[in-house]
Amino acid sequence: MKFAITAKIQLNMHDLNNERAEEIRRVPIIYKVGNSYKFVEEAVSVSGVMLKHYHFSNMIDLITEEGGKLCVICSRKEAIRVLSSEITTEDVKNWLGNTDEVENYLNVVRKYSSDAEDEIIKMCAGEDVHGFLRPQPMLRRESLVKFSWMLPLYLHDLEEYQTPTPFTILQHSRNIRNIPKEISKSLAQMQMPFPRGYGNGVFAFTSILDLDFIGYSFTTKKNVLEHEEKQKRQRSSVMAYGPILTGLCGASLARALPAVRIEEVVSIISKKNKVSIPNPIHPIYEGYFDDSVKIYDTYAKLFDSEVHIFHYGVSTSKNYGNVKLEEVDKPLDVLDKAITFLGLGEKR
Repeated sequence: MKFAITAKIQLNMHDLNNERAEEIRRVPIIYKVGNSYKFVEEAVSVSGVMLKHYHFSNMIDLITEEGGKLCVICSRKEAIRVLSSEITTEDVKNWLGNTDEVENYLNVVRKYSSDAEDEIIKMCAGEDVHGFLRPQPMLRRESLVKFSWMLPLYLHDLEEYQTPTPFTILQHSRNIRNIPKEISKSLAQMQMPFPRGYGNGVFAFTSILDLDFIGYSFTTKKNVLEHEEKQKRQRSSVMAYGPILTGLCGASLARALPAVRIEEVVSIISKKNKVSIPNPIHPIYEGYFDDSVKIYDTYAKLFDSEVHIFHYGVSTSKNYGNVKLEEVDKPLDVLDKAITFLGLGEKR
């Protein structure tokens, strides 16, 4: 089972990827205008690292609700994955507590044997789906979920602003009601104004998720999970995209929760094929939907499989023989329909 998603969302007044004291993250982008290309040096963007972290955080909440297995680190939403053996046992216990759970965690992650990956997968959904790198003794598991950057669209329509994507820097301040004279200097420093950058625009991202390999050890070449636990992780991994689509995917949410509107969402599912699914065309490119469908049509033909696509906000008049297209009325239905189609069922 393979899953992919593309999304186009409108974000106003967001600070999802702030950097240093006063800057929102900006990156270079090349886009096409007519028959030529234009280079934009600084376009407001949100990194794939940020999106992946919030997918991880959402998945942990869902796994916890379903009663799935999590290690002591991931249950705290610490995206450290496996701790290095260079960190002493004493330091770990001082940080996490001297409990049986911590002792068991250390025994599993520092195990040096051919089935070490098996044991880590059994112990924790976070390590299983999002991967880990253990420096010593060396053991690596590649992440099963992958994200593009969230990049801005319609850059050529925004040139009148003299910036590739509109953003502004605002000054904020903290005020203390009553400062005693004897300590007024130190408290006054706490009232210094601080700047923050905010961006606006239509943004888009893509992501792929390999559901087949959840619970599968690449070291011993076998599935190590019971069916129920595997389904919990698969279901939670798909559902974890939901909050991301509503702008819950970055920094400054406590004071700059983005004003969001979901424009387009597309989910792509290949139910039986064991070969990795192609990455969908990113929505920053015109005609991305039809171009993606063409790729999946050929993919399904080459590997004698069927691809099912659920789409919201985007439509096509074209038919493709190896791809089943279904338009939905509500944006998050692309996730709900995917879960049903994959046979992952309801939460248990």
